Amino acid sequence: MSNKSNPTDPSTEPSRNILNKPEAARYLHLCQRSVEMAVRAKKLAAIRYGPRAIRFTKTDLDAFIARHRLRAAGE
Repeated sequence: MSNKSNPTDPSTEPSRNILNKPEAARYLHLCQRSVEMAVRAKKLAAIRYGPRAIRFTKTDLDAFIARHRLRAAGE
């Protein structure tokens, strides 16, 4: 059995902090369309390199998760 990691899996590169849209969608457990809508609504920060090239930092994705976390009654 090979120990090679999957190069398309962002979790195999712990130092990688910039994700493309499909990777960001997997990280957030959302579909790509939901990620697009969150960016368009300015609810999710993104880095746009051109009309179609968009990237996300893990820090921004984690902040998005924190802002949308529902608090329990005792918190």
